Amino acid sequence: MSSDDEFDLFGSTGIARTGAPREDVVRLHALRGVRSGASGRATSGLLGGRLTKMLSGRRIGGGARNTTARAMSADGRQRVIVKVGYANHSARGGGGSGGGGKLLAHGRYLERDGAGEDGEKGRFYDREHDIAEDATDRLREWSEDDPRHFRMVLAPESGARLDDTHGFTRDVMARIERDLGVELDWLAADHCNTDNPHTHVIVRGMRRDGIELRLPRAYISHGLRESAREVATEWLGPRGIEDERLARTREVEARSLTRLDRMIERDLDDRGEVRLQRLGADRDPALANALRARARELEKQGLARETKRNVIRFEPGWTDRLQARRSVDVRRELVRARLYEPRMGVVRGEVREMGPRGEDPERAALVIDAGYEGRILLNTSMEAIDDLQKGSLVALHPEGRRARVERLAFHPVREQVLAIADTALDRELDRLSRGTARELPETENVDRALKARALAHERGGLGDRDRAGVFHFRDGVRDSLRQAELDRLDRETERDTLKSRADPSLTPNDAWKVREVVELHAGPTAVLERGRSFALAPVAPGEALREGDRVAFRNMREIGRDIARDAGRYVARSVSPALEVVRSLGRDVGRDR
Repeated sequence: MSSDDEFDLFGSTGIARTGAPREDVVRLHALRGVRSGASGRATSGLLGGRLTKMLSGRRIGGGARNTTARAMSADGRQRVIVKVGYANHSARGGGGSGGGGKLLAHGRYLERDGAGEDGEKGRFYDREHDIAEDATDRLREWSEDDPRHFRMVLAPESGARLDDTHGFTRDVMARIERDLGVELDWLAADHCNTDNPHTHVIVRGMRRDGIELRLPRAYISHGLRESAREVATEWLGPRGIEDERLARTREVEARSLTRLDRMIERDLDDRGEVRLQRLGADRDPALANALRARARELEKQGLARETKRNVIRFEPGWTDRLQARRSVDVRRELVRARLYEPRMGVVRGEVREMGPRGEDPERAALVIDAGYEGRILLNTSMEAIDDLQKGSLVALHPEGRRARVERLAFHPVREQVLAIADTALDRELDRLSRGTARELPETENVDRALKARALAHERGGLGDRDRAGVFHFRDGVRDSLRQAELDRLDRETERDTLKSRADPSLTPNDAWKVREVVELHAGPTAVLERGRSFALAPVAPGEALREGDRVAFRNMREIGRDIARDAGRYVARSVSPALEVVRSLGRDVGRDR
């Protein structure tokens, strides 16, 4: 194929020659056909066709566009939204700051808790196995050895009716292989935490025959989606009344901007009001009913209110708020979130929602409960939320026109109240006892948790209140709590690995392998292994350690004899320079910087 016919990352765009790849431009170029095609097909059908005709007729008024809408409506195949993106890997492989490292982060995100069916953890599968046990190792290998990887999202319009999403995905990938005439390596994870189940697929950037994978532009723009639609039709049959009902319900209840919203916007008067009976009065009854139902749904979402009987007034900027929530799984109680602005200063809160934003897989949205300031929505990057979960405590710091996300606590406060550990609540109680300023968010949840934690300590004899009612820890209590958590991890590691605890100070230049990084209440802690031994070491904020990394200790005199026994907020910062991440197994393992 010529460069004009293939998805050539080093083609006429000249991106690779500029030094810093403009991945957003390449991705936009590659996805232009997908988006333009999907906009009219994803929700079309009986109602979708009418929407398309109404919108196109008002904008253009020509007959050709209406003919297209009728043709699309007459297509009886199932609808499938397909999104494709990619990320180049840096020259240093998975250890660099490019797509290699982001591939591993993306893999962790896809396997996060709550993404799978019934709120379970997402699990990778492949062409042969329903659970790909070696998924992490394979992703690491791809990130280190391959020039890039591709990301796909498959979202059948009637995905809720699929009784075997694994089988559907395998059939789609087999059809893609047949179309391209090549064998692909891929991993997939089903996500069921949205209104419509969908599947994320990571495709290796190298073919099975060792040749660099390149996807034809035309196939990305049209062929891939057409193949997915054919497979969906084979599984579900031709698109029927039930599919139309599901599509109409999703558009009425959508949390983001829809074509129904654009039609409602045109019917509003100067005050942003409309009488329900007038919505869709001159249109098809099915469309009119959908518009009225959408108006009532927006009222429930807090974007409109009934000023008098059957008269709805929409809030200023309601369409902008819908657009800001696009592609983010924001639940009903979060719809009042407002966008973070640097002029707000430092804002602290509890994570309520987070996830990918828009079609760029590197962009993310974060929604926090900031107490009296309400819900705050921050547009950020996937990297910024990689070490967070729902319930984590964070602080947003303005940096120019953007914001930096600081993690205050990984564990939700409900998990901290009765934890046998030195928790973020304990650190806050200690600060309050010394009369210093609060660092945790001033929300109802945090305030209740602080009171409950103090009460639990009082009942356990770990502290007392003074005459002013301020709680104070007894001497050595926090050290004992911190030690108890480390001892528990020590016992669990010894039980799981059948290895014995070692003292790293005795062999300061030996290389260790990171078995895992555990999120303790005291902070992230690395479990290291070497031969028949293991060791524990706290990881300082900003230290990017991952499973499989090779590390070595140095400057042991600055750290002390036993790192794990001194693990804490302050010692962790001194441990950071002692953990030298070595990306290869060469002679430089364990060398001093």
